[in-house]
Amino acid sequence: MPTTPRASIEDVRLLGNSGGGDLGDLLVVLASGNHAFMWGDDGKLSERVPNGLFSLELPGSQGSRHSGITALRHWIPVA
Repeated sequence: MPTTPRASIEDVRLLGNSGGGDLGDLLVVLASGNHAFMWGDDGKLSERVPNGLFSLELPGSQGSRHSGITALRHWIPVA
């Protein structure tokens, strides 16, 4: 069974919000929803990630790249 790398949700929030905005809060929503599972004993991304962490298993995420781009279009003004 592969090992799923994980990261701290709070670290992402702090880093994202460090520029004075609330980008980190948006990233937490995306990470919590799209990266909530890690490799289980069945060899699939079926096991919930422990509280406070999110999965860095990007190819197996639930559409993170698409939903992230869509969400950012609504949050970031385009000149």
